[in-house]
Amino acid sequence: MNFSPKDHTLCGTISYTGNFNGTPVDGDPLDYATDTRIFTADSEDRDLIGKAFDYSVVATLTSYQPSVFPTASTVTGTGEITFVDPCLNPFTFDSTAQNDAT
Repeated sequence: MNFSPKDHTLCGTISYTGNFNGTPVDGDPLDYATDTRIFTADSEDRDLIGKAFDYSVVATLTSYQPSVFPTASTVTGTGEITFVDPCLNPFTFDSTAQNDAT
């Protein structure tokens, strides 16, 4: 999911809130970095394996929070994450192009 707001100062800054399964992210199993707008999944909870969950990011104007200004616009981007068993494929190799140097 990519979001590219138009840069201007008319309405103030935009705040981003990451949500996991309907609640704000807290780092386990999903974290959201507001400065880079990147989600990171990391958990050792094996009960999550094979399950799919919704995640989202909500963009609001910092000076116009919906709780104070109910008609203020917000934008929500959503997705789904499915947790897999990391033990099934624990190794990742990055290949390097080889040449025959004889």
